[in-house]
Amino acid sequence: MHNMIREMGEMVIREEYGNNRIWLPKEVPDLLKGKLITEKVESLCIPKGYNFEDDPVNYSNIFKRMQSLQVLIIGDGTFSSECAITYLPSSLLFIEWQGYPSISLPESFEPSELVVLHLERSRLVELWPISKKLSNLKYLDLGESLGLTKTPNFGDMPNLETLNLNGCENLEEVHPSLGHCRMLTDLNLHGCHKLKKLPKFVAMESLEFLSLYKCTSLEEFPEIFGDMRRLSIL
Repeated sequence: MHNMIREMGEMVIREEYGNNRIWLPKEVPDLLKGKLITEKVESLCIPKGYNFEDDPVNYSNIFKRMQSLQVLIIGDGTFSSECAITYLPSSLLFIEWQGYPSISLPESFEPSELVVLHLERSRLVELWPISKKLSNLKYLDLGESLGLTKTPNFGDMPNLETLNLNGCENLEEVHPSLGHCRMLTDLNLHGCHKLKKLPKFVAMESLEFLSLYKCTSLEEFPEIFGDMRRLSIL
């Protein structure tokens, strides 16, 4: 998109929605310092490598005040790897957080409305410490999360369409429920070097793309039950 058209669109959005959408770097400090009405913020974008001031900020307390937040986009390298995220608003529909700094998502976060979860290059060891229902989740990207050793239960994600585990080099275990993901169209396990086996593909009739490239420890191809007539890239 041409820069002038983009800037015009941003001006229209700002005039119509005021401070409901925060994406300009100059506005982020005002938000964090409480100078903006956080309860009305629906969309927040903090750009990659944004340089926070030296004063420590309790990000979880800020998120607690953003009960209308639906879209959260945070660029890689924005938060310290020592920053623990203990709260996210359950109103979220879309999360893109490259380099997510905690070992799991907050236990208090209820993701029933979540549609997109993009946590590439995260520090995740597990998605949640307890089981969570993600009834609306369609897109899950945990690519290059080097601490991840096992996947969540995909039975909690009945509408999942895209699963990206590309570059999860220490992934050893895939939950058996993966083979029952009827809506899954894209499955990327590229570079999962430690993965030794996959569950039986029992009901994966929607699958179109499957990458097992560089899965060098995989002992055998998964058994396939039923039809996979849509598979076009292997």
